[in-house]
Amino acid sequence: MRSARGFSACGDAVYAWTGPSAALFVVVDALGHGPDAAASAAIAARVLDGSRERPLAEIFRDCDRALAGHRAVVMSAIQLKGEGVRFAGIGNVEIWGPPDVSRPPTSAGVVGRGLRTVRTWDLPVQDGHRWVLASDGIQRRATAKALQDARPLPAEEAATRILELAGRHEDDVGVVVVDWTWTNPA
Repeated sequence: MRSARGFSACGDAVYAWTGPSAALFVVVDALGHGPDAAASAAIAARVLDGSRERPLAEIFRDCDRALAGHRAVVMSAIQLKGEGVRFAGIGNVEIWGPPDVSRPPTSAGVVGRGLRTVRTWDLPVQDGHRWVLASDGIQRRATAKALQDARPLPAEEAATRILELAGRHEDDVGVVVVDWTWTNPA
């Protein structure tokens, strides 16, 4: 994560949790910048921590209720629960996967203003797949090169490299990289 130039508080948050048979990876991007955006991102992160094992659509609804009266957020999430892997995204957040695999769409809207529906998608994962979640602080035109340059790096280093190569300095930036193995995502 990195805050927008001129701000000390970051309105983006990243969340990663793994348990014995479950995992949750999320990028949250609060609208705007600065302390109010950071406060909304922190609220969402607290909700994620308390809701992480609930079904993915319910996690989004929990965040939506908790953010009422605060700045709204957009967010994307990958959840491993049992044998299934699901994705949901609301707003201008991104997901990139292996080049030969179709990526699921995100839904229009924001979290924190009364979600009606949350659409979730089965995410096709195989051993060796890498999936990347990012806020809109990533420049689209620089993404392909950043993903390619980060490919040989471990997940945490890859997230940092993508942020360095494609992160816009005038916006908050959040990136989560998820590498899959047959036994557990890292």
